[in-house]
Amino acid sequence: MASRDYVPRGVLLLKHIAALGGQTVCRKGVAVTIDGRSRAIARAGDSRGRPLPVWHGCHQLRAGDVFLLNVAPDSFDSRYFGVLSGRTVTARATPFWTEAGQ
Repeated sequence: MASRDYVPRGVLLLKHIAALGGQTVCRKGVAVTIDGRSRAIARAGDSRGRPLPVWHGCHQLRAGDVFLLNVAPDSFDSRYFGVLSGRTVTARATPFWTEAGQ
């Protein structure tokens, strides 16, 4: 991400964990599914028109694996870089204030 100038090197990112060990994630074309349910659409390029990484096929996550997927359609997450080791997760964010209906 630093090489694409999305964020400076060393900056921690906040991502949602969408799948864990035992679950199956697939990417077929631009469609991303988790356990057979549509979860996201991948884009071909970023906001500067550069091609984004692509992976294809289905992967069953092993114990300790994570699949990161944010709600924002332009998030750079596992829809592009695939399954990661849970060791890449360095902390857990806990909301302390939320608005009703959000």
